Amino acid sequence: AGPGGGAALLAAALSDGSVRVTSADAAGQPRAEAVLDTGSEVHLTAVTFSADGGTLASCGGDGTIVLWNRSEWSCRAVLRMPHTRPVYGALFIHADPLLLASWSADGNVAIWGEAAPAAAIDQHMGLARASEGPSEVPGENAGCEGVNSQFNPLPLAVCAGPEGPNFPVLSCALS
Repeated sequence: AGPGGGAALLAAALSDGSVRVTSADAAGQPRAEAVLDTGSEVHLTAVTFSADGGTLASCGGDGTIVLWNRSEWSCRAVLRMPHTRPVYGALFIHADPLLLASWSADGNVAIWGEAAPAAAIDQHMGLARASEGPSEVPGENAGCEGVNSQFNPLPLAVCAGPEGPNFPVLSCALS
């Protein structure tokens, strides 16, 4: 069973820019739950669920991360800057289901979320504060047209390797 006692889900990032979500019925047979259209034909590199199972993040070869609301499979937000190259992965920070770390071929690791926890993250991790504006850009992704969300994630902190894109960040772990 998945979080909250619901059906466990399997999400797959596909090379056509879509996410396929499936579950198993009572007999153990696969059942299609959703096909999520990111609005991009650029391949996806990874997907991850939040610890509470309520949000799915899809990472794109175009440097974006799309956040999906599981209850309706609707787009919550499209995260863009600071990544300028393919995003290889993301993970939700267990203490806060709206706090997300992502890493990219551009050599950056970014921490995303609401503004409140940023100072604590900076102090704990020794990261430089990002100065980008809001990263949600409604209407630029087919599956995310007209996004009107209370959740406005910002890149709260960015850790850049000194070599930049010459040494992409391939994986990341937080504790």
